[in-house]
Amino acid sequence: VLFRDRVERSVAQYHRNNARKFAVLYMDVNDFKLINDNYGHGVGDDFLVALANRLHGGLRSSDAILARLGGDEFAVLLENVDSIEHAIAVATRLAEKMKAPFPIGEHEFCSGVSIGIAMCSSSNANLDTIISEADTAMYYCKRQSDMPYSVFNSQMLTESVERLELSGELRQAVYRNELVVKFQPIVDLQSKEIQAFEALTRWQHPLHGEILPERFMPIAESSGILLELSCWEIETACKNLADWKSTSSLPVKLNINVGLKLLQIPSYVESLNNCIQQHDLSADQIKLELTESQLSQMPAEAFETLKKLDGLGFEIVLDDFGLGYSSLFQIHHLRLSMLKIASSIICDLHSSSEKKAIVKSIQALANSLDIDVVAEGVSNAEQIDLLLDAGCSFGQGSYLGIPQEAEDLFASDRELSSRTAVG
Repeated sequence: VLFRDRVERSVAQYHRNNARKFAVLYMDVNDFKLINDNYGHGVGDDFLVALANRLHGGLRSSDAILARLGGDEFAVLLENVDSIEHAIAVATRLAEKMKAPFPIGEHEFCSGVSIGIAMCSSSNANLDTIISEADTAMYYCKRQSDMPYSVFNSQMLTESVERLELSGELRQAVYRNELVVKFQPIVDLQSKEIQAFEALTRWQHPLHGEILPERFMPIAESSGILLELSCWEIETACKNLADWKSTSSLPVKLNINVGLKLLQIPSYVESLNNCIQQHDLSADQIKLELTESQLSQMPAEAFETLKKLDGLGFEIVLDDFGLGYSSLFQIHHLRLSMLKIASSIICDLHSSSEKKAIVKSIQALANSLDIDVVAEGVSNAEQIDLLLDAGCSFGQGSYLGIPQEAEDLFASDRELSSRTAVG
């Protein structure tokens, strides 16, 4: 109540004197729900108290008001802000304060915050609008920003409205047959033979065209349909894999993408295991991919899920590798079967001696750990020669094969088999 009253007062002062600027910071605590769910609300409350004290200690000015708006959401009113850089400096300082672990009783928690920043202007100088803009920026930060904060702009509002519309449509997409699974080959660079496929889900939206997972998967997470969508993808992919096993010469090996949120759903392991058994497949025919950045921020329960999946025979693949997020201990501890070098490293391999050195270093590391290496984003023959020279055996990318639906793969396979038979 006091926070809203002070924001209203700042709005009134802004209208009376445009030189008196202010900003609102809206903060959401990352993964707080996991603490509540796993350790109880008492521990969760103690964590919030410790967090509030630490945030308060990061505010140096008497012109700053900190409030808990509800749940795990906090807000700061910065009165007398002279520039957006001032507000960003405060947000950065608060995010830094969160990096140290929180000792709560016998536990120790690591967390962080996503911060949205809204600066007053003639278009938003009213209570509800500026808080809403800071909230929108916070959600943008949580989904897309590599920084601990995001500054509101009008494009975020447009995306927020579109996201809300897509959220409702995504729930119906499966039943309307708008989702498809495409398969991109992973190829032996020397023999050019296909070794496996990566399953890639696409949303064929009737108005927006093809929508990629990086756009609709966060919507699935926030809409509570992540497991349902994942089960559909796994079921579709495994059904095709089972068909290949009996009717074609295509390799019966498949890479499926997983994410941190999915690994934190208790029933995911059972759903995946039931699906492969239903289609008479084995766990060693499925590799589960997660990105290197996800590994670096993986909570304990997700890590335990990965270890459980590894124990069941599923192989773990580290995607987008080489960007410097993960530690060697994590790589070794997970018993990875494959590293996939990020396409941003491969794209200018021909012109960058540093990138060539990175590829050779990754290959040497993989050799010492008996791990396969796949180069992603292979787009020309010159890259293949350079990769083979570096010792890399496998590749994936447009030059080696674009993602295709199962029917198209079947057609290509039948055509190749027919030509071989005639030959």
